[in-house]
Amino acid sequence: MRALRKIELLSGMVTGGLAIAVLFTLLRPQSVLDFLASLPFYLGPALLVAVGSYLHAIRRKTSGLILLLASGSILTVGALLATLGGVFYFYGIWGGLLGLTPSAMAIITMIASLLVKRFTIAGPFEYTVNEGKYL
Repeated sequence: MRALRKIELLSGMVTGGLAIAVLFTLLRPQSVLDFLASLPFYLGPALLVAVGSYLHAIRRKTSGLILLLASGSILTVGALLATLGGVFYFYGIWGGLLGLTPSAMAIITMIASLLVKRFTIAGPFEYTVNEGKYL
């Protein structure tokens, strides 16, 4: 397995793990309804990033890349909205940074997966279009 695939897989798993850790330390759901409310916008996309990175890095499926990019985009937009919406005001500097770490790891995972996809089409030192076939 190449180093980029390892980075993709590791950062995807860290994204899911950090989202679970942040959910139970920073957000602290008091009931099942609080937990279910955080599922579609915070925990769900982070876990889908982890699943998508596994499918793309290990199983080498394009559906994993699509799942990874879609859920990572949701986390990225959520991080942007949280930053502009005052996450640092509500949780402080360290709490805000802790809440944004799954989104940062999702961005790293998306970059690594796109680099893996690019290097599988062409070699790392080849800059060709259409797998070396010229038009």
